[in-house]
Amino acid sequence: MTTVATTEVNVVVDSSADLDDLGRQLAVTRLIVQKVLIPSVVLFGVSGNLVNVAVLTRRSMKSSTNSYLTALAVYDILYLIFALTMTLDHYSGVSSSAWYQHYRLPFGRTLTDTTSNTGIWLTLTFTVERYIGVCHPMKGKVCHYNLRVAILTFTECTRRLLSQYNLL
Repeated sequence: MTTVATTEVNVVVDSSADLDDLGRQLAVTRLIVQKVLIPSVVLFGVSGNLVNVAVLTRRSMKSSTNSYLTALAVYDILYLIFALTMTLDHYSGVSSSAWYQHYRLPFGRTLTDTTSNTGIWLTLTFTVERYIGVCHPMKGKVCHYNLRVAILTFTECTRRLLSQYNLL
């Protein structure tokens, strides 16, 4: 027979001064994350992805892999921009405006989710193509890759957008 000893940790706030201190810490943390870190990450991400698009769209870089990576970079840029517009909710001047509320609920969330999901599907499609190229190289040569990438990307984006509005 074994005995297991357990300990409980109880956090007790002694005074309202401690609550005020926690409130100030929360406010500072929100300020740093929402108004400094998120815009910095978006700026860095958009800049890096723009460089990716500029490099991957050169004539000497034409390949199916680079087509996937270019499409992924474009959708990552769109995701970062739409996600940034969703964080504008933390700015009191913007969040209370009628135009932002009209954008945020029917369009902002949908566009953010659509671009995120499209990036995921592009990654999956790229992975399947790489699997076919490595494990079944002769079967993979049958299709013209760039055309297939364009058709798959357009079809998936259109399907996702239509399904978000319950039109499909």
